[in-house]
Amino acid sequence: MFLIFVFFWTMDLLIGICKMTVSVCAAIWYWNTDKTIIQRTIILSKVLKKVVSKAIGTITKGSLFLSISEAFSKMITVSLFTINKSQDNALTFWLYVLKVLMFLIKRFLYSITNNTYVEVSIYGGNFWKGAQKAFLLLMENSQRLLIVDTTATMLVMIIKLIVVALGLIIGFFYIDKNKITDLLNSMMPIVIGYYMLYGLAQQLMDPYYSINNSIFFCFCDDTVYNDGSQNKPYYMSYALQLATRYINTKLTSIPYNNEEKNHHIYIEIDKRNNT
Repeated sequence: MFLIFVFFWTMDLLIGICKMTVSVCAAIWYWNTDKTIIQRTIILSKVLKKVVSKAIGTITKGSLFLSISEAFSKMITVSLFTINKSQDNALTFWLYVLKVLMFLIKRFLYSITNNTYVEVSIYGGNFWKGAQKAFLLLMENSQRLLIVDTTATMLVMIIKLIVVALGLIIGFFYIDKNKITDLLNSMMPIVIGYYMLYGLAQQLMDPYYSINNSIFFCFCDDTVYNDGSQNKPYYMSYALQLATRYINTKLTSIPYNNEEKNHHIYIEIDKRNNT
């Protein structure tokens, strides 16, 4: 049990570092007037060092909560396999109830930790402060969140289905024609291939969620603290301005003021506390 817990904690810790690194890169891209900064500079290694040195405590706490829930969920699953259902129906019933509750708790913790990672990667702070700010920001922008989350989920699902379909089609071309009939008679290889490809697509699209959440958080604050005027222009890209109808009145370069920069993991001033 302890080894399973350590395994989940290690994996969640590494995944959290990757998610926060991607979120910081997205925030730097958003709040910088030169949108090609990510393309022109080797910024990933610098961001990774900053995340490990400044935000490792937040990631450790988030990964700890996730690993505890995952370890308990696995323990319940193993218990269901070892119990003879015909002998103890009551215990089996309550184990299934606990399994459903642990699934809901896992989804809740997963959502909380992901939003906290994004909040801390942009504005700094500890885990609890980041979770509180992320919750308040999402509640203030619940309608926007519903639209963005629905659109992103549909887009990701379409991409996953395309990846799975292409993978299965390409797989059929590498199978001998004589074996295709036998393969179609047995659906098990197709089902296994589907789940393997779906899992691969899930891992490939996971950074997209972090980037999407980071840009959404930045967009919400951008529309709160700026109004598109010459003195307070929006920092979002021009394509995002056209998509959201939050357009700067004058498409000029944004003045760089060291005292009014938005706060992310590199910067020491939090604009939320100064307003």
